[in-house]
Amino acid sequence: MKKIFKVAAVLGVSAVVFTGCATKKTTYEQEIAPLQEKINLLEQKLSELEELKAQVQANTQKIQEIEREHADIRAQLRQIEQTANAAYTKATNNEQAIEDLNAAIQRQSQNVERVLGTHYAK
Repeated sequence: MKKIFKVAAVLGVSAVVFTGCATKKTTYEQEIAPLQEKINLLEQKLSELEELKAQVQANTQKIQEIEREHADIRAQLRQIEQTANAAYTKATNNEQAIEDLNAAIQRQSQNVERVLGTHYAK
């Protein structure tokens, strides 16, 4: 009979221990499930943020390329403006030189007329 009680006691203790372990496992799984969902959501957001970061880097690179092109175009425009200003200055100087030549020709023409007029008058 003592053996039966010992066996019954061992079986009872085993049943209690197994039940406790099963309860702990169920409780653990119930607590872990919401945390696992949150972890999955955070991993998805992290993945989205990494994709967004890649897009931002690509856009930043494009912006830098556009800025370089813009700087090149501005430099070309400055060069064109300098060339145009030099051409304008040269044209203005040429115009003044032409006016000076016309004035000199006019004076020479008047001198020739005077000389010829004096010559024919004799």
